[in-house]
Amino acid sequence: MLGEPPNRRTLATFRLLVNPQDSLAWATLLSLAPGIGDTLTDYIYTRARDARVQFGVALLGANEQRFPNGPRSATTAKALIQSVRTWLDAHPLPEEPPENGWGHWMVDTAGGDEKKSRSETPAMEQKDLEDALTQVKARFDADANNEGEIQATITDAEDRLRMEQAKLGGLQDQLDRLDKTLESFSQQAGSNPH
Repeated sequence: MLGEPPNRRTLATFRLLVNPQDSLAWATLLSLAPGIGDTLTDYIYTRARDARVQFGVALLGANEQRFPNGPRSATTAKALIQSVRTWLDAHPLPEEPPENGWGHWMVDTAGGDEKKSRSETPAMEQKDLEDALTQVKARFDADANNEGEIQATITDAEDRLRMEQAKLGGLQDQLDRLDKTLESFSQQAGSNPH
């Protein structure tokens, strides 16, 4: 039930209420949007890697810059981002936990004009949905932590690579100096016939 595209879109959008730069949420929304494919995702991942930021930050930055040199699907992504932001602005996250719990609030908020009243929804179905939402949130949080760890590992590896390249450059300079010194001694030995 929660794996269905409409439900995945809803959960991803709710994640953005908590963190508007949520990389997993934006990647999910892009992957589920018609007309947006790997070309745009690769474009954003490249920007993220080059800027050393997470996917969500790179996506929103590219959107603000009107997707410079982006693929044609960037127009669709821009419309998606605007639509999501409009929805988020219209549905702010409550400052206090809702009286009937977050699951009820999410169902009520996501249902819009077509929502059922709580009295029409069986209590067991509500409980199952709340439990499922809790499990999905835990999985999303774990994925977000993994993404942060992967990004930190990549950053660390890039830093180590730069250090090793600097060491290699220093060794190359020393080798060049030794080569010139050896050449100078060879020339002196050749001009001094004892």
